[in-house]
Amino acid sequence: MRNSDSARITLRSALVLRLMLMLMFVAAGATRIAAQPMEGRLNQLSALWEKNRYVELSAILQRIPASGMLEDLRLYLLAESLRRSGKEQEALPVYRRLFQVFPNAWLSTSARFPYILLAARLEGFGAMSKLYPIAVALPTAYQRGRAVEALADLFPAGTPDRGKFLLDSLRQYRSNSYFYQEADDSRAVLKKLLDEARGFRFSRNEWLEIFLRACREGLGEISERVAPAIAPFLGQDGPAVSMLVQAESLRQRKQEAVALGVLDRLLSMRGIDPGLSALAHQIKGDVLHFAQRHSLAVAEFRFALIYNQSPVDVVAARYRLMRSAFEAGIDQDSVKAAELLCSESKEISLLPAHLYEMGLKRYDAGQTTRAVPFLMLMARTFPGNYRADDALGYATICLGLKTKDGSDVLQILERLYPHSFFLYWLDPSGRTKPLPVSGSKGNAVSASLKKRIPVWRVLLKSPFSKFAKDEIFSLLDKSPAEIANYRAAWEAAASVSDEFLVTALGERLLKATLESGNSSGKLPSWAWQALYPRPYWPKVQSEAKKYGIDPYWILSIMREESHFSPTILSRSNAHGLMQILPSTGKWIAEKLGIKGPFRKDSLWNTDRNIMFGSWYLAYLRDLFNGDLFLAAASYNGGQGNIQRKVEKGPFSGLPVLERLDRVPLPETRDYYKKVMGSWWNYRRFYGKQ
Repeated sequence: MRNSDSARITLRSALVLRLMLMLMFVAAGATRIAAQPMEGRLNQLSALWEKNRYVELSAILQRIPASGMLEDLRLYLLAESLRRSGKEQEALPVYRRLFQVFPNAWLSTSARFPYILLAARLEGFGAMSKLYPIAVALPTAYQRGRAVEALADLFPAGTPDRGKFLLDSLRQYRSNSYFYQEADDSRAVLKKLLDEARGFRFSRNEWLEIFLRACREGLGEISERVAPAIAPFLGQDGPAVSMLVQAESLRQRKQEAVALGVLDRLLSMRGIDPGLSALAHQIKGDVLHFAQRHSLAVAEFRFALIYNQSPVDVVAARYRLMRSAFEAGIDQDSVKAAELLCSESKEISLLPAHLYEMGLKRYDAGQTTRAVPFLMLMARTFPGNYRADDALGYATICLGLKTKDGSDVLQILERLYPHSFFLYWLDPSGRTKPLPVSGSKGNAVSASLKKRIPVWRVLLKSPFSKFAKDEIFSLLDKSPAEIANYRAAWEAAASVSDEFLVTALGERLLKATLESGNSSGKLPSWAWQALYPRPYWPKVQSEAKKYGIDPYWILSIMREESHFSPTILSRSNAHGLMQILPSTGKWIAEKLGIKGPFRKDSLWNTDRNIMFGSWYLAYLRDLFNGDLFLAAASYNGGQGNIQRKVEKGPFSGLPVLERLDRVPLPETRDYYKKVMGSWWNYRRFYGKQ
């Protein structure tokens, strides 16, 4: 063998040996990576999750050893990654493992919805009995509706059992909605019910429920075509049902005159069922209500409520009676309807807002005596609402500070809401009182929660923070009166400097405290810290000193504008903590002499955002001769609006708080109270700066 051949063989052997060593090194590295605990892999796993790289993610999750702290997260991500990468059969046992090991974990609750849809499709009708109880226990109306709809799809089209499940699905979709709310997700179920109507056997009132809801979800013309086909199965009620569906469909399409004609013909028919007649009056009342013919609408709703049962939607009829009676000036009827609603249907989300709005409208019109029943009813029924203390404040003004009734209401306000801005406004002698603080430490957290707190802290500072927040809020929703849970959540949020979450927790605790009948004065010191935190404190102090303004005023603006989030973007394109618009930011940069072209992205820089907002506050303070109340209102409503509509408006001669309360800008009217109330409470809690 020549020397050159020998050299080539030696070189080849060396290359092979080097390649083998490299492969061994890579394999050892992969083993080490796979052996890394879940806690150290969250950034990597999140990057794959966000980029939909589910095959890679599931492979890594299968190699990672079981995690003592985050095993529920590992199983959840693995099950979801397998499902989303098409390995559906492999996903099912992982879901079941998650449910078995962590039956009460939030991630198990979250996983049950995709599991039901998957199991229904893969296992079919045989899984029905075990899946239905899970479906109706899901946490949201959409999930419950969609899951039951998936089970309904296991039945042959047009069969009675399928109809029962579809109707159940419709009701589940709407279980958290009220009569005035649409539920777009239910349209597919309604379409199936209408398309397969001939195969279903529902009662008269069930058909009315389906048809009227379909009309309100934009399927009125289809309902008009289907109703006559169903009418023969409804006996003598069939023609009236068809006419009611036609009238509601016309109403939804804004053909009020034609709808009224149909209803009048229906009501003139002899022998009509009393329930259908009452429903006709209700639909007629709706037509008149939305046509602003409120006196006539009141009469129709009264007729409907005499029947007071299905097929009349009693809550809807009573609610619109309340609104129409108010607009018609029949306050006695409006208040009576409102009292019944507060007694029987207080969960309606719009009710506290409408009560407050009606009371304020009477107050603004100078009808103070007529304002009081609405304001007091709102405050009594919804003590945890963010406007309940405002309602008591306005009721005090209506009754008169020097009257016994007015003094009594003011005492209620002071007892329940010692943090209310209205106390600063109405009782100047109490402005120096300290914020009341309870020394109660509350109960200790449960043993199971103690184990979860370290998990929250790990997740809150990771890209999977949403899972921790969802779990926290779910826990608080289940036990709203358990103050120890709030403290545990607050400590976890504060440990990662998530001031947005900190403030949200403080506001939830305040609401729960008030709704339980207790005073905000019962809150412990840490709860007030949660409500009024001091994020970015060194920077805030520095800017406050530079411009000669109160640092707590800066924090109060920041709290109202962004709840201390540096990344929030408003619908109007306002950026970050103090919600600076790019146009305002450019103007401020010019005023500050900052050289170079202005870039709106610079507003995401926390220091610059606080500096710009602080300078602007100082500018507004100087513009309004040192009046912080006018300056705060201008930060929201615009300096030109406040100058024209407050300082030069018809109420310019009134004291500043009274003329600001007449500002014709509803958002600004609330805004300055919130900001300056926070400023007052910051100063009382931490001491003046």
